[in-house]
Amino acid sequence: MRSFGIDFSLYLYNALKMSVFSAGVILAIGALTTPLISLFVGFIGDKHGRKPVLMADLLSLPIGISIVILNHSFAALAIASALGGFSVAGGLVGEGVGHPWVH
Repeated sequence: MRSFGIDFSLYLYNALKMSVFSAGVILAIGALTTPLISLFVGFIGDKHGRKPVLMADLLSLPIGISIVILNHSFAALAIASALGGFSVAGGLVGEGVGHPWVH
């Protein structure tokens, strides 16, 4: 079973005709934004509650996927990758990942 990163990088390379380096930069943006944004999202979650953070998280992933589907520029794909990092960070802060037995 392949991971999402491999499938997404093959999509960038084959369908969008990006270089291997550009595809790696797009994936790195998503990987680097997750821990950076999780600090910010954690602060917002502590201040305003988990529910608003998780609602923003639920809205950000479809927006990021829509950007990938509709726009093929490097800048738009970088923004979509950062939104994906926000989605992962919001799920981690809200304990949506890693602790399914707690609830």
